[in-house]
Amino acid sequence: MRGLPAALAFTEEALATQLDPSDTIMARILLGQLLIYLDSANMRQFQRTAELLGKVGERSGLSVSLSWTNLALGMTAYEYNDLPLAETCVRRVTTAPHYGNGRAAYESFLTLALTLEAMGEPAAAEASLTQLREFLLEADYAAALTLV
Repeated sequence: MRGLPAALAFTEEALATQLDPSDTIMARILLGQLLIYLDSANMRQFQRTAELLGKVGERSGLSVSLSWTNLALGMTAYEYNDLPLAETCVRRVTTAPHYGNGRAAYESFLTLALTLEAMGEPAAAEASLTQLREFLLEADYAAALTLV
């Protein structure tokens, strides 16, 4: 077994055999699963895992978990064409991008731009990309600037 199935099997075993069910460890495992489901484009499991990660993040105040949760729920809403929900979710990350995870913030700005463009708001979409550039400059993510 190789690739995504092996990675998923590893995370499922880790959740099942976790001796110390601390929120921090559980959040790390769920984040691993979240990224696996994103990579495999399994939106149903992606959303389900994001909801679990959100519960763990809220319970323990893990800001990184919450930023990934909001991004994932926003991406799922975008994929299901629920654009107002997508905007709400990713704005929770983009309004305070330094609060959580830099990669989640980066992806949230991009998802926000796509969502606003799909909603017929190209100027607002461009403004979100401008905010993304500013965030990347502040955070010194110079390599990512070439992608924006």
